[in-house]
Amino acid sequence: MLSRGFAFVGWAAAIGLLLALLMARLVDGGPTPLAFMALLVQTFAFHAGLAVAMLLLIALVLRRWKLGVALLLGVLVTIGPLGLRVMRSDATAVDDDGTLTLLSCNLCYGRADPDRLIAWIDEIDPDVIVLQEYGGEWPEVVDAHLRERYPHVWEEPRPDAFGQATLSRSALVGVTRTVWPGYWDIPSARMTIEHEQRRVDVTNVHVYPPVGLSWFAQQGHQLARLSVDAEKRLGEFDYSSGHRDVQGAVLIGDFNAPWGTGHMQPLKDKSLAFDTRFLWEAHEEIGRGRGTTWGPRRGVLSLAPGIRLDHAVYGGELEPVFSVVGPDVGSDHRPIAAGFRWRSPD
Repeated sequence: MLSRGFAFVGWAAAIGLLLALLMARLVDGGPTPLAFMALLVQTFAFHAGLAVAMLLLIALVLRRWKLGVALLLGVLVTIGPLGLRVMRSDATAVDDDGTLTLLSCNLCYGRADPDRLIAWIDEIDPDVIVLQEYGGEWPEVVDAHLRERYPHVWEEPRPDAFGQATLSRSALVGVTRTVWPGYWDIPSARMTIEHEQRRVDVTNVHVYPPVGLSWFAQQGHQLARLSVDAEKRLGEFDYSSGHRDVQGAVLIGDFNAPWGTGHMQPLKDKSLAFDTRFLWEAHEEIGRGRGTTWGPRRGVLSLAPGIRLDHAVYGGELEPVFSVVGPDVGSDHRPIAAGFRWRSPD
């Protein structure tokens, strides 16, 4: 009786998981309840895969071979890609003049521990730092500990979740405070800097969290606007110099969604006007492991695998050199850092 009951649960889990993943793959975005469900399925597919893996072990013990094959397929689809990524060579942080290094951290309403984050900043030694949920004591921390090394600062501290700061060693050639509308007047600052005599746009990203259908819809609009903005900027041509005004773009920060979800499709699908290269995510290209950046810090849920919500998305003539996740700095997000170089001509 127990064996038959387990078989029913196992088949339901195996078939349900595969059907849910297929549904999520076929949904064509949009602000619909079905698209919202697809985001949830893709976000927690790895977690579902772990549960199915436990059922697979029980099926093997009970010699339920057909059920085992069905469960194994679900495990391969959800957990298998991680195995391929773990086999990559370790691309550790590089600190040289040819590498443009960027570091991002969501400060959790300014509650992140300054000593821990600054220690990691000292270790990575980035050229540009972007901070989200910037407020509380952090303006004073920046003035006291970081402004000497990063003299070019744009900041908008706020008591809510949408304060931002961008700190740069290089001069800010251009500054645009926001690239999209939303429910409120919130910043999403895009800075233009120079790296090895070429210009790079760095956008400090913090989109709405998908905590409900209306916010989910607004988040989709914001992601689409980021994509359009990057395409426009990278396609602009300076006829006086004979070159594009901006040769590279990095959109880095808290995207509030995993890269592999259909909700991020506007960023993944956009083809730049002058090239066939899309916008890509640095960790997806060269990082090892899942690269998780967010998860509950206390309670039973803190034992579950986290989710990668923070990304370094790049385009133009840049290519990634490394992508790493930082330590626990007292925020619900771990910081990330990524390094880029200019692509060599083919």
